[in-house]
Amino acid sequence: WFLIIILLAGLSIGGYTAYKIISAGNNVFQGSIIDIFNNGQPLKKDKNDRSNFLIFGTSEDDPGHESSYLTDSMMVISVSQDKKDVYMFSVPRDLEVEYGRACSEGYRGKINSYYECVNGVEDDTDEDAMVAEQERLLAMRSIVGKVYGIDIQYAAHVNYTVLKEVVDAVGGIDVYIEGSMGESGILD
Repeated sequence: WFLIIILLAGLSIGGYTAYKIISAGNNVFQGSIIDIFNNGQPLKKDKNDRSNFLIFGTSEDDPGHESSYLTDSMMVISVSQDKKDVYMFSVPRDLEVEYGRACSEGYRGKINSYYECVNGVEDDTDEDAMVAEQERLLAMRSIVGKVYGIDIQYAAHVNYTVLKEVVDAVGGIDVYIEGSMGESGILD
């Protein structure tokens, strides 16, 4: 009986954790995360049979955050379903790029400013805002793809709240920073 109780407790905890992860995923994907696997469509692939995803974050929902539409966190994830491997790399936020259009900084600047440069950013939630967001996603895929010479088929834009909810859903994380600022302005 003791083993059965332990097994049931483990299944209950596992089920609850899975529920929390799926719920957080639903917020990320604005729908059921399970739909990704049920649509019957294979993932798009590049010429190397890899599916490439650009994931970037902004902080527009973090009150008091200056420059909230900068994409300070950018990552490319490349998946090969045939080889069963995944590669991932971070895009440096201060990478200098040619924008290919006039932006507030000119025609050249840091890649993390490009998202807002594409068509400006509005706080609307109407259909026009969704179209504008899709245009920004496509432009971000294009510019990062050009820099690295890869075809990026998918992009996901997450914000501060979503990232926080995902971390909290899987048990959270506590970060403690100890030290003081040295004369150079760098944490000792």
